[in-house]
Amino acid sequence: MFRMGQGWPKFLANPLHFCVKSIAIVNKHASLVAGEKNKSMYKIQNIGLESASILSQLWKDTFVQAYSDVHTPANIAVYCARNFSLDSAVSELKLKNVTCKVACTEAQAVGFYLLRENNCPISLEGPSTELKQIYILKNHYKKGLGKLLYDDAIHTMYQNGARYVWLSVSDINYRAQNFYKELEFTAVGPGPVFKVGYDRLTSTIMTKKLHTHAV
Repeated sequence: MFRMGQGWPKFLANPLHFCVKSIAIVNKHASLVAGEKNKSMYKIQNIGLESASILSQLWKDTFVQAYSDVHTPANIAVYCARNFSLDSAVSELKLKNVTCKVACTEAQAVGFYLLRENNCPISLEGPSTELKQIYILKNHYKKGLGKLLYDDAIHTMYQNGARYVWLSVSDINYRAQNFYKELEFTAVGPGPVFKVGYDRLTSTIMTKKLHTHAV
């Protein structure tokens, strides 16, 4: 009869430890496979004025889905009309300091990010770019798309000379806060007050230093 730690090959001295480690390796491999599959599901591409209508629609759809349980339909309608019209999209895409990329499946545009080459209002130790918006349609949550868009945005910023990324996140948008905390963003101070109809939302500025290995 074998006793624990005797008679087993050295790397199997603790069979339970070996099983747990094996499961962890299998799970890691499965995550990598899923990540590669997700990459093949989506195509991320830069858009210009010719795609303003796509941005306008994504703005509206993703905002409504993200905040329908926070704001009344009336307040959301007012905000969308003021900020997400076709004219607003055209004006945004005309700005020379703006980069907008959209993620598409074979059937439709399902997410986007928007960058502005604006230095952070809180002093940082290098040039920075604002991650103004990053949103995806609700039926593509938890499929790795948010991380794919984020990674592409970080690459774009670094290539354009930024060494820090900053953003303002609503203090009641817990999903976004958790997403950025997992990506090692740090809260550095209060951000602007977002006005959605009659609602007023405080926000927090979060920053992160960019590294070459991240791009």
